[in-house]
Amino acid sequence: MAARPPVSVSGGAWRAVTLGVLMTGLAACDDAPVADPQTYCEGSAIAENVAPGPLVDVVVVVSDAASMAPYREPLLAHLAALGAAADTLGTGPLLHLAVVGDDSGRFTTTPQVEGCAPPDDDFAASYEQPWFRCDDGERCPERNFEGDLAEVVPCLGAVPATGDAPVALLDRLDRALGDDNPAAATFLRPDAALVVIVISADDDASTEAPAAYAERLRATRAGAAPVYAAIVGPKDAPRLDALRAAFEGSSRDEISGGAWDGPVQALEATTKSDLLLAGCLPVGAVLDLDIATPGLQHDCVATEVDAQTGVEGAVIPPCELAPDGRPAATTPLPCFRLREPVEWERSVGCEHMAIIERAQWPHPRGQVHCACEP
Repeated sequence: MAARPPVSVSGGAWRAVTLGVLMTGLAACDDAPVADPQTYCEGSAIAENVAPGPLVDVVVVVSDAASMAPYREPLLAHLAALGAAADTLGTGPLLHLAVVGDDSGRFTTTPQVEGCAPPDDDFAASYEQPWFRCDDGERCPERNFEGDLAEVVPCLGAVPATGDAPVALLDRLDRALGDDNPAAATFLRPDAALVVIVISADDDASTEAPAAYAERLRATRAGAAPVYAAIVGPKDAPRLDALRAAFEGSSRDEISGGAWDGPVQALEATTKSDLLLAGCLPVGAVLDLDIATPGLQHDCVATEVDAQTGVEGAVIPPCELAPDGRPAATTPLPCFRLREPVEWERSVGCEHMAIIERAQWPHPRGQVHCACEP
């Protein structure tokens, strides 16, 4: 049997070798027995992470100045689009969403659209469970509102344009996220990404330099949790532009331009996807995964990897599987399993996919090491 050529996989390299073991005997013995060739393989790959995610706190500051009146319809449409994007991002974010629409120092909870139903609390909350803990095996969000986010976000955010301009937008935001608002302590999760969206037809008229507000927003995060700012404002808005410039990856849209893409882009920036073909175990590397079947067996171990140093740490235990081979609802997380590839993954040479099931994002990188043994 000829040796298999090396094959590659995203995040690691595989090698497969065939060893012929010759049983020695007397030179005169032409029919000396030869053992069946033994094949082994080994390699490493980045495992694919599967999790509800990510943790995102979204606060939307909407001006109530009379100058917003011409933008009522686009405001409704774009708030609905923001809600729809939040509802479908990744496998569903673990989301908090609040609106600041006046000088009260509190989140807006009054319905702003006739007939709509706001959340039961001071902000909208939507939490996803791992897919295998859902009755239908798809999605099972826990929410404090009826309907979907495409209805709830306009219900909270489409504040009437009845106030005076200019508005101290950043002062409003500061108070609503401060100690004087009892709901802020529950709304703000230090390990979540924070997305601040400001929608106004006028520039901000607050008292302090924008950098001071940016620094206080940043102080609400812990560790590497990011802050994104999405500004929808007038063409000339130096104060709002300064807030946006304080946070990498933030966006700016002109309110009269029609396309307010920045809020959804800021939300999408919170998602960190796995590498293409992460977890792919290529054809020829996996010979036999069924330990009840005679032949070579494939043994895989998954570990956590420190994102900064690349040093591997704790071993991730195998998932507890239900009779149908899917993770059982009682499976402790994180856990490691192999799944069958979908059609497009198989078409590019994947035999199996190495998966780490997790409770939520953000999550560390996972590494999988596999070896075939007789």
